[in-house]
Amino acid sequence: MSLFHRHTDYSIEQGNIRYMDGSSLLRPMDMPRSQQIVMAVFVVIAVIIGVRLAAGAITAVNDSNTQNKASVEENLSRTVSYNLPVLTQMADMDDQAILDSLSAAGYTVYNRTAEGTAGLDLVKLPEDVTVADAAAMYAKGVGGLSASQAALLLNGSWTLTVDRSDTL
Repeated sequence: MSLFHRHTDYSIEQGNIRYMDGSSLLRPMDMPRSQQIVMAVFVVIAVIIGVRLAAGAITAVNDSNTQNKASVEENLSRTVSYNLPVLTQMADMDDQAILDSLSAAGYTVYNRTAEGTAGLDLVKLPEDVTVADAAAMYAKGVGGLSASQAALLLNGSWTLTVDRSDTL
């Protein structure tokens, strides 16, 4: 006996008229025992595969969260020097003189000033962040950074904004 029983006589002919054979509708509605066993084996295999995939996904997420947390803690616990400039000395300087004095002091500065605008919008970067890395991070937006990237960029940085517009 095969797993799939095939009935080849599908119609009854009486002259030129063919009638569908309804005897197949009289068969039992239960699945044969051999097919039930095969189905149960497939279900058990599917459950085992599903559990292993779910366990792997959960482990990967937990490992990623642990790694991100460790990276954030490392970035926040590093010793940084803010080296704040003396703003009273910069009060009478023009934009280029301010940029030159910050460069001479050894600061790594990212200039966020838009082209054609007056004033300055500068960010002093931490010592272990390059200008190219900062540009890529600011292009994403600070809100779009991961916690680890934000901690790396913001811990040890400060912003200097110069606005010379008269508002009386």
